[in-house]
Amino acid sequence: MSLLDRFLEKVQKSADPAGCWMWIGSKRNEYGGIKVNGVVKQAHRVAYTLYHGEIPNGLVLLHSCDNQLCVNPDHLTPGKQLDNVQDMLAKGRATPFASPRSPIPPQQVAEMRQAKAGGKSVRWIAREWNVPRSTLRGLLAK
Repeated sequence: MSLLDRFLEKVQKSADPAGCWMWIGSKRNEYGGIKVNGVVKQAHRVAYTLYHGEIPNGLVLLHSCDNQLCVNPDHLTPGKQLDNVQDMLAKGRATPFASPRSPIPPQQVAEMRQAKAGGKSVRWIAREWNVPRSTLRGLLAK
């Protein structure tokens, strides 16, 4: 079975031709994942490559729909990480932090640790403070 066929088996396309293609396969780090030559790759990056060709070195893919599980290649645009951060800030999906060297102010870190000690999940804390869970895992383990 070709990679395209395996990929499409894990996609649920919207009835709207311009809508999202939702990844219904395995997920890894809040994105879809698919094995390519024995290595798990992010599904949206595989989608872009299958439909548009290689992603230029050093670039990330920006989701115009802001949906991490969307793999519609028409919703994906290569850009620099700075473009991605600026897009997140402009759309209100993240807030700028006090210092680039310390992404989360110490007071917020203390509040997050207190919430975790009080029984709140990392998922709940991530939603409450609008911080990626991947950032919190290491931060709250300390």
